[in-house]
Amino acid sequence: IGRNGGSAVLRPSSASIERSVGIFIRGQRIRLDAVLETRSAIEPPSARFAALHRTDEDLEEIELAHVKLEHASRSDDIPAYIRANLDWHVQVVRASHNELLIAFIGAISQSVYVATDVEGFNSVKVRDAVIRAHRRVMDAIVERDGDAAERRMGRHVAAYIVDVRKAQSDDQSNLMGNLNGDKPKET
Repeated sequence: IGRNGGSAVLRPSSASIERSVGIFIRGQRIRLDAVLETRSAIEPPSARFAALHRTDEDLEEIELAHVKLEHASRSDDIPAYIRANLDWHVQVVRASHNELLIAFIGAISQSVYVATDVEGFNSVKVRDAVIRAHRRVMDAIVERDGDAAERRMGRHVAAYIVDVRKAQSDDQSNLMGNLNGDKPKET
């Protein structure tokens, strides 16, 4: 309520954008492919921008997320691994210092989390490949090589998309129910 009893205009926060997009994804029953394509559109350029705009503090946050990822993988703690993996990706986007990209990745992160919590998807082989891919992206960001960071993240996200689609080929309806907040269907 404004000073004289009318409406007050508030500047929207990134959290309000994240909530709105999250509601849109669930309410419109957005396809998994659309979420994956959005990730493909956001993350490679974000890695480029991270390489160009990152601070030492950003590098520390990315490295911390990577260390947590490695630890969770070695401990075979899949829920912690999935969260650390997602956190690493979010930290890379944050290092871009692009508020819109940060808000968008925050908005789709829950759907990304659900899509990676798939039986058999996070095998030791897959986790090792992810750790290597992250290290290559991080090396490019440290070196401020935007081209390499974008290219490496693009390959990493593309491989992830192929793996998610393959893991879900037999059970697509259950995953889409999960993305939209529904209970999985009984089989």
